[in-house]
Amino acid sequence: MKMPIYKMVNSAFYFLLIFFISTNISQADIIITEIADPDQGSGAGTGARYIEIHNSGGSSVALTDYYIIRFTNNNSAATTKINLSSYTLAAGGFLIFAVNSTTFSSTFSVGPATVVDAASGGPSDSNGDDNHAIVTEASGQTFDHTDANTYDIVDMFGVVGEDGNASGGTWHEFEDGRAERVSTATSASGATASSSDWNCFSDSETWLAGVDQNAGNSLISTTTSFTNNGFDPGAWDGYKSLSISGTFGFRLLSTPVSAGTYSDLLDELWTQGMTNSDAPGATDDNVWSFSLGSNEAGSWPALSDLDVNMIAGAGFLVFAFADNNNDGTDDLPQTLSVSGTENSGDVRYPAGSTTIDASQYAYAGNPYYTTIGWDDVARTQVEAPVYVYDDARSLTPGYIEWNGTSGDLTDGLIAPFQGFCVQATESGGGYITIQEADKSTSSGTFYRMLDNDNEGSMYLEVTASDSGYNKTWFTYREDGENTLDGRDAHKLMPLMASDRLVAMTHTGNNSLNINNLPFGQEGAIQVPLDVMSLTLEDGNYVTGPKEVTINWDIEELPDHISMTLTDNITGSETYLDYESEYVFTTEPKGSFSATYDGPIGTYPVVGEPRFTLSVAYGALGQNEDATLPSDFTLHPVYPNPFNPSATISFDIPKVSGVELSVYDVKGALVETLLQDNMKPGKHHYTWEPQGLSSGVYFMKLTTVNKSFTQKVTYIK
Repeated sequence: MKMPIYKMVNSAFYFLLIFFISTNISQADIIITEIADPDQGSGAGTGARYIEIHNSGGSSVALTDYYIIRFTNNNSAATTKINLSSYTLAAGGFLIFAVNSTTFSSTFSVGPATVVDAASGGPSDSNGDDNHAIVTEASGQTFDHTDANTYDIVDMFGVVGEDGNASGGTWHEFEDGRAERVSTATSASGATASSSDWNCFSDSETWLAGVDQNAGNSLISTTTSFTNNGFDPGAWDGYKSLSISGTFGFRLLSTPVSAGTYSDLLDELWTQGMTNSDAPGATDDNVWSFSLGSNEAGSWPALSDLDVNMIAGAGFLVFAFADNNNDGTDDLPQTLSVSGTENSGDVRYPAGSTTIDASQYAYAGNPYYTTIGWDDVARTQVEAPVYVYDDARSLTPGYIEWNGTSGDLTDGLIAPFQGFCVQATESGGGYITIQEADKSTSSGTFYRMLDNDNEGSMYLEVTASDSGYNKTWFTYREDGENTLDGRDAHKLMPLMASDRLVAMTHTGNNSLNINNLPFGQEGAIQVPLDVMSLTLEDGNYVTGPKEVTINWDIEELPDHISMTLTDNITGSETYLDYESEYVFTTEPKGSFSATYDGPIGTYPVVGEPRFTLSVAYGALGQNEDATLPSDFTLHPVYPNPFNPSATISFDIPKVSGVELSVYDVKGALVETLLQDNMKPGKHHYTWEPQGLSSGVYFMKLTTVNKSFTQKVTYIK
């Protein structure tokens, strides 16, 4: 089909697809997903007991001031605790506390998870009739697990003050068995647990209490050997759900389970034009699989029947309507889920012996219900960048990328149910192999890049005065080239055309969103940079005037590299080290088609680029410390006088406590801008006063060894 699609029609739907769309996994919640008390008669004893917690959301959570507490017997006060403050739990990640990590590891096959040896007697040492909670320290309190006034309950299993083995039985009893959260209970319960959120099983898989929401779809075997009796540390059936929110539009999806059908996954969405869809007689389809085809472009053929199985590791495209039952009202958000066993083992895309032709794009997908890390995926004749369609970017929906160093797809993490785009090298014969070891347990952290790291990055972001936003990236690596290389990410056109603001660099006739440049070389590199305001008119993007602000983040820029932005129309030069923004008006310079043949299109080079970025290289150090500053320094504030903002630059030769403060002419403290321990290197801080009158102020930088003061003038 020709992309992007503008109209999809049946008797109920007539849309011009120029609006933004949104897809996301549910809001992050830290929850208990499994508590295990294996049958002691099987030989492992209490050493195999454990408690598993999980991050059910889409973002990493630092567990500062988080605790697990346990209430034994019918005690109304907690008897034991585990401090979680030293841990960070990634999206989709698991943290397991075992009574004996050695016994635990020899007993169970563990999914990707952090396993902690918690010793006996604590919250991980449950005998199947205790109550557990995840709590956080209450505001203004010092945590004491025995005092309920000092903590707030985040998530709860059981009923405080009620013994699981009380006469007559209670729903939270699982002696010699396990309690596992049901797949639909993805949000934290707060202080009140519900029996319907849990399945509790004895060692022979006798269902003891609760509402068995997994009936008919249990992954628990019926054997009495506890090592095979459904204990699945590091995995959870509940992560097989996806929230479709926002407005109507495209979703690029994949399947986390084997033998799952499109009908099962898409049951909550309106489907049309296919057998077993809601409207099989409709003219236009809204579910497509990707076909490599016999040409380089590939294609999106519509499915003929929704009851066929989805393909592990393959991406597919869905147009999600806002009205799911044809009653004239919007029904989003909707939660999608799919039954079946999670894909396991290596998953190759394309499957079998099929490969991706030279320079061809293809659409793969995450085959698991855990986030995977793209950098860990084995690539054969496939370029380094990966592309994910970001439906949640309301101002400029489109693709986001990662090339192994940087990009808007943070750390290259690909969520469950997420399809993604790859490109074969010029040699062709491309394929990828996704393994269970590629499942990610950490979202990673970006730090200031020093020259001895031999890589770095920076980005420019453009914002229109009324609406519109976009970003373009640079990476600096030893494998970088001033021409097109394998880590350059192309600027891909969106699946749906709409008014938008775009920024991109050019290498020859290639428009890039991540430009991978050398880490070190002699002289300077001149990089064309363009910014265009695009209005959709009759299937074409028309360039036009709009006031735009360019900002940049150079915190990860290697210290020996400096950059200058030159406006090719006005001749104005802006030094990125000393200024924080540049304001200009885009120019009309023609139009180009908003449609393209095949599954993907790249932005063309339109006229002359508005800017030139000069990337200047200084000398690299001869050892790892040579490029670090030799002393504490406060550089001249720029500009001075200033309005509306000033850049304060300073050097730190070693890890040090730093305070940056502003005083008035009477010596009174006006504002503390910065107070933190800082890594060695060159640092920049942008100060934009709020509510201050014009006048003279003093900027003071205080370190462990020295202090500096500069006079600055603020002019409103």
